[in-house]
Formats: sequence, structure tokens, C-alpha cells
Amino acid sequence: MLELIAIFAAAASGDVDQVKSVQQRDEDIVVTGQRTEGSDDYGVSEQRTATRLPLSQKETPQSVSVVTRAQIQDFQLNSVNEVLATVPGVSVLAAETDRFYYSARGFEITTFQIDGIGQPFAFGIQTGSLDTSFFDRIEVVRGAPGLLSFTGNPSAVVNYVRKRPYREFHTTASAQYGSFNNLRLDSDVSVPLTADGSVRARAVGSVLDTDSHLDRYHLTRWTGYGIVEADLGPNTIVSAGYGHQDHDTDNAQWGAVPLLYGDGTRFDFARNSNTGQPWSGWGVIDRQIFGDLTHQFGNGWSAKVSVLRRAIDEDNELFYVYGNPSRTAPEGINAATGEGVFSYPGKFVGPTRNLTIDAYVNGKVSLGGRSHDVMFGIQRGAERYRQDAAYDFGQIGVAIPLSQLFAGTFPRPPFRRSTACTSSTAPRGGCPCTV
Repeated sequence: MLELIAIFAAAASGDVDQVKSVQQRDEDIVVTGQRTEGSDDYGVSEQRTATRLPLSQKETPQSVSVVTRAQIQDFQLNSVNEVLATVPGVSVLAAETDRFYYSARGFEITTFQIDGIGQPFAFGIQTGSLDTSFFDRIEVVRGAPGLLSFTGNPSAVVNYVRKRPYREFHTTASAQYGSFNNLRLDSDVSVPLTADGSVRARAVGSVLDTDSHLDRYHLTRWTGYGIVEADLGPNTIVSAGYGHQDHDTDNAQWGAVPLLYGDGTRFDFARNSNTGQPWSGWGVIDRQIFGDLTHQFGNGWSAKVSVLRRAIDEDNELFYVYGNPSRTAPEGINAATGEGVFSYPGKFVGPTRNLTIDAYVNGKVSLGGRSHDVMFGIQRGAERYRQDAAYDFGQIGVAIPLSQLFAGTFPRPPFRRSTACTSSTAPRGGCPCTV
């Protein structure tokens, strides 16, 4: 409308050159990408997670929630677990200190995407916490996403949308401090590498160092993210980047605390009780290398090709306890009835590797006197994982007195023996078993 007014005004003045200039501007094609940064809104005008078509939430035939960058910052939602806990209809279930299940509509969420690229969920459980410093926003589509992802089910699909570089210089930094010595530092810098911003880069880094309401538990998480983006022409953008996260904990738990005595009565313990040992912890390193090429053909048609290589390495030394203490026997151990709490330490080391290639084309077609949005594409993903488990069987089944259950005094076993577990033999939740 504004362009038409400008043309009419130029024509009325008799300025032919100005009319041509306005018309030429109207023919220009500018490649843009939507971001929620810099806005105070808790919503977006369009999202592509549901269908990969640029639809508003009103136009999307499914229930959609978008957690924008403004919401992440305002509520200090520093991990994906904290973000998903705010999404209506999504439950975040902690297995213990460092493993999480997600569910929606009565089913586990097993469909996750990064910039719309579907990612396999190897064990159906998230080990370690994903930092949100990488992401511009997180989109959640509730309902069956099977038509849109190779791992769809009736729960939901979660799409992590990465930050992209600006054409101008931008920088931010923040520091947070809270309960249990929770210290978080993060910085974000975007710089143009050419005068016109046709080549640009962005780097993001954060570190979290925190204790917990649990005795002795300590988490250190640091992340780094870098991306370079370039205009190959007025209609083509290429980008490549790398993300790295290191999640490391001390005195971490594996499994739950006994809830009942042997006679079925409730076992009382304090909120800060922790069965973790000084040597036990989850160590998860997550690395991502990615690249994509986007081209606008004009007339509403565009194409995108993406490649994502993800490598996850775990090195976990864990301590589990099982059994029910005796309410009457000294120190909670009754040899006659078998009541008591016993040890189960284990060491698990293993890599997970996946490579995903994704390509699609979308645009508009006229049919039957109406305009229709069309999308078609192809996706190929492959994943390999292996986990080696080591045990010292002489330290399994050792009776633990109640006075030592939460003391963190169990010695570290040598973990000499090992068994292998691969993608074809792993049961749900872990390897070689989740106890």
C-alpha cells in the first residue's frame, strides 16, 4: 500500500525517474530470517515446526507453543529442562539428578529437532542438561507429528531454533548469582566481517557453576557456539557452525532413594539427602557441526539443504543403592529377612554418533482459483552408539548401614570388568541396564 502511494505521488509530480526507482525497489528480493531476539514479545508471527510452511499459530492445525528469547531471558530459563517445564501440556520428569524424560498427552516425547532437522533419541532419555544460550527460541507442537518427522508419535515435537548472526555489530553479556552458589556467566557477540554485512559471524559462550539443595552435589556446565553466515548472492545464503557443551557433575545420584522400610512403612529422610559419592558423576560432552544452504527462487518458492553431524561422549561413574532398610534391626540391616540397603556401583563409557541430511522445497501454487502452500523434501539420518560397562562385582551387594547411606563414604571401586552394549542390544533407558 505504501509503495502504491509513493508511485502515485511520484506520478503526480511528473518525476518519471522517481516512479521507475520506486517500481524497481518493489521488484527487489531480500532474504531475511525471523528471530525473536530484540523483541519483548512472547509470541511469533509465524513458525515452521508444524509443517515447514511459514504459518501463524492461528493457521496451524495443531496446538503450538513458542518460548521466545524474551521469555527465556525474563524468566532465566537457562536449560531446556526449565524451558519445557513452562510449556503447557509438557511434563519434565527427573529420573534422578542428571537424567530427564519428557512427556505430553500421555506419551513420551521422542521427537526432537534442531533448526527443523530431526534428531534420533538414542535411549529415550536426556542425559545432562542442554543450555539455552545457543537458541533463539524453542517451538513445541503438541499432537502426532508423524507426518513431519521420521520418529513421530502422539506426544509432541520439540524444535530448537539456533541463533543466527546479525548484519550489524551486536554484543551482550550477563551475570547471574542465586541460591546454592548458583553462578552463571554468558556473553554473545555478533560481528559483520565485511562492510555491508554480507559475511557475518557470531560467537556465544556461557558457564554455569552451581551447588544444589542436595548435599555435596555440584554441577559445572560450559558451552560454546560459533556460526559464520554469508550471502552468495541476493537470494542465496550459506552458513556453517559448531556447538560444544560439557556437562560435568560431582556426587551425582543414579536411581532413587528407598521410599519404604521393609515392613511397608514410609522411610523418612531429609530433603538434602544424597546417596551420591564424591567419585560419582555424569560427564557428557555434546558436539555439533552443521551447515545449510538456503535459496529463494522468487514467487514465494524457496529451498533449503542442511547437514548436521552430532557427537556425544559419556564418561559416567555411578553409584546406585537398592533394597529396603529394616525398621527394627540395628543400622537398618536384617540378615534374617534380607532387609537392608545395598550397593550397586558401575562405570559407563560410550560414544553416540549421528549424521542427518535434510532437504526440502516449499512454495505457492494456484489451483482451483485458490493459492495453496506446498512443501516436499527428503531426510536421511543414521546413528551409531556404543556403551561399555565396567563393574567390580565384589563391591556390588555390599550392605550399607543407614548411618552411612547419605554420608558419601563408599570407596571408589576399581571397575575392572566390562561388557559391551551397542545400538542393537541396548534396552530402553541405558546400558547394559537401568536399575
